[in-house]
Amino acid sequence: MQQNPLSYITLCLIANSCWAGFSVTLAGTSDYVAEGISQSDSKPAYQGSLDYAFDNGIYLGVWATSVDFGSEYDANYEQNWYAGWVYDFSENVSMDIGVTRYTYSNAPSRGYDLTDYHIGVTLFQNTGVTYHYEDDPDALGEDINDNGFGDRGGRLSWWEFEQTIPLNDKWSVGMIVNYKKNAGAEDFFGENTGDDYINWNLSLDTRWHNFDFQLLYSDTSINSKDDPNDWADARLVLTVSRTFEL
Repeated sequence: MQQNPLSYITLCLIANSCWAGFSVTLAGTSDYVAEGISQSDSKPAYQGSLDYAFDNGIYLGVWATSVDFGSEYDANYEQNWYAGWVYDFSENVSMDIGVTRYTYSNAPSRGYDLTDYHIGVTLFQNTGVTYHYEDDPDALGEDINDNGFGDRGGRLSWWEFEQTIPLNDKWSVGMIVNYKKNAGAEDFFGENTGDDYINWNLSLDTRWHNFDFQLLYSDTSINSKDDPNDWADARLVLTVSRTFEL
């Protein structure tokens, strides 16, 4: 799904559906949404990734996207550097362990950069549960953006549940539910929302002439009073991408 840049390569390895080697993915989206919150001020974004997958399940890569956090912060691009390992216990059970470093160009001096550690399990190649942990006092500290998400903190944990249901050989539907909580603040996501929130997503996916199309519906439990720019409200997102094997 749109929210997880690692989804393609990890699911590809789990399903044994791609060759080891380099791949490049280019994408355009009507809105860059991460865990239910727009990272592009509810405007279109362009994205791309370079990945390498080894035969033994180890993968690494970089994913980049344009961002817009409003006039107060000048970050223009987000770059995610990641590495991990997918291990197959059996044909129907796989594990993914990895780390992602989030970096931002032209970000404020105190920085947005943070590191995310994750461990996940995939069942039957289409159902996954992943736990993420982030610990960065600077990036997860005061005034994380001009919407007010993030007063104090530095320890963020979240669970992600994902399921994909094939309809036929070209169409599938998907679901992702995220639960995010900041252990260091009572009102990290706003005084009306508190220190945690839920994000739910539904998607319709298809492929046509080697292009992947996704229509995503996303919404959150963040209180509208904590979201003056409407970055966490319900929205439809259209993403078009294409992957090239090198």
